[in-house]
Amino acid sequence: MQKIKTITLAAVIMMISGLSQATEVIDRIVAVVNDDLITLSDLNNYISSIPKQSAVQIDRDRILNDLVEQMILNQEADKLGISVSDPEIDMSIENIRVKTGMTHEQMEEMLKKENLTKEQFRNQWRLQILSGKLVSSIVKGKIAVTDDEIEGLYREYYGEVENSDEVQIAHILISFDASEEEQALQKATRVAELAKSGNDFSKLVSEYSDDTFSKDREGVLGYFKKGELVSELEVVVASTEVGKVSGPVKTVSGFHIVKVLDRNTLDDSSVDDY
Repeated sequence: MQKIKTITLAAVIMMISGLSQATEVIDRIVAVVNDDLITLSDLNNYISSIPKQSAVQIDRDRILNDLVEQMILNQEADKLGISVSDPEIDMSIENIRVKTGMTHEQMEEMLKKENLTKEQFRNQWRLQILSGKLVSSIVKGKIAVTDDEIEGLYREYYGEVENSDEVQIAHILISFDASEEEQALQKATRVAELAKSGNDFSKLVSEYSDDTFSKDREGVLGYFKKGELVSELEVVVASTEVGKVSGPVKTVSGFHIVKVLDRNTLDDSSVDDY
């Protein structure tokens, strides 16, 4: 499984100078963060939401500090007009699922092992995305970067010579149990034929796809660079023209009918976009 790089809330808080100094402890109000309050009941409710296995030894000061940091993060995001939508959270979670090759069942099992509810998992991702947006906004506003530095970083990431394709895809997923693989393949083949013959892909997604994360977005999974998709999908996507449909393709998640929506080549000229 690929490592997921994270930006900690603490790192973001350090970049928002002075805000943490506005915290004080008084009476039944356990903390004041600028104009917002954290009450004892807020703290107790937050502690009660922590999975029991993780809460064997509760450090109330650390938990309160987490709440303060989250409040500071939300305050600063509100001030800058930064928010995170449900579709953004859905897309991030689905991208991770696809990149790691997990089925929906495997992801749910992972949450159980981590003692996380779906709501807690989504809130973690909301804070993660919000942190990234906030850091980007702060850095963009405070740091001047020269063209040479941008080009150097770009070449370090994308390489000196080889161009890097970025492809946007949508899919229809036909999942199956081991005993139902043959029936699932027949169904996927039939749906693929409908898609390839010009039927509305978004309607086919709505009618047939078992992917609950992308179903409400017409099957769109997002943009992917080389190496970010599971190998079975990457091989097929690489040889599929924009606007065309391929499949069915079998992965651990099931059978995929894939449509390539867009393709960008990140070459030297792309440096000018930054």
